[in-house]
Amino acid sequence: MPDAETIVVGAGPAGLACAAALRRSGGSVIVLEKADRVAASWRHHYDRLHLHTHKRQSGLPGLPMPAAYPKYPSRDQLVAYLEDYAAHHRIAPRFGTTVLGVRQRAGWVVETDTTTLTAGNVIFATGIVGWPLRPAWPGMDSFPGRLIHSSDYANPRPFSRCRVLVVGLGNSGGEIAMDLCDAGNAVSLSVRSPVNVVPRDLLGVPILTLAILQRSLPYKLVDALNAPILRLAIGDLEPFGLRRPAKGPMTQVAENGKIPLLGRVDGFDQDERTGERDQRSVVLCCLLAA
Repeated sequence: MPDAETIVVGAGPAGLACAAALRRSGGSVIVLEKADRVAASWRHHYDRLHLHTHKRQSGLPGLPMPAAYPKYPSRDQLVAYLEDYAAHHRIAPRFGTTVLGVRQRAGWVVETDTTTLTAGNVIFATGIVGWPLRPAWPGMDSFPGRLIHSSDYANPRPFSRCRVLVVGLGNSGGEIAMDLCDAGNAVSLSVRSPVNVVPRDLLGVPILTLAILQRSLPYKLVDALNAPILRLAIGDLEPFGLRRPAKGPMTQVAENGKIPLLGRVDGFDQDERTGERDQRSVVLCCLLAA
């Protein structure tokens, strides 16, 4: 007899949602998690992080986010919600369990650091955060400043009075750049490719809600309809060194799987702060960005 119909590897949002759906359908499920709590990756994201999607579209199946939450919940609010979600659906992951291997034999055999389990199905919900892509650039060994990846960034305190170069302008890079700028650092951006910038809300409506309402339309038509409104809302970013791509936001998502930069755009305003600064250069490597 197998230990469960399904084994889910990972107790983040995807793993918990899968486990809840399986339990509702009457299936038996075991959730394995190498950390000691649910949502381990979310607990280590930078302090400033808030969701870019409205809470109505961000809740998992079977339990909406609390009405008391703001429109765009914080990192800590999401973690609390995921803890409540696991309790609500009576999901009790086996924490501190590392999966060492999975092989097929009359179903699936899952080897962990503590035991061997069998199941008819295995779902991997391990995410991508645990494996950041770190570059190997010439001169890194002799660089005198601080060189970190965005996955290691928490807040601007270690960068007080520094000049900072943020490499990449995805959503992590953009928000971290604003965080550093708001703290009084001299921040520059290195952006390799043209980037679509989309406000988190458009005409008072969450941008994701508009995308859902328009999803029955061809994506190129959606981009054509939204282009004049986006130009009015965002303005011209070329004076700040940002080029607009030939493809609109929905076309980039559909054809390239590339998510536009969402949220505030006022963080790109030129900053002419004066005063002495530490002249060490600091490179912040945000490779989740474009």
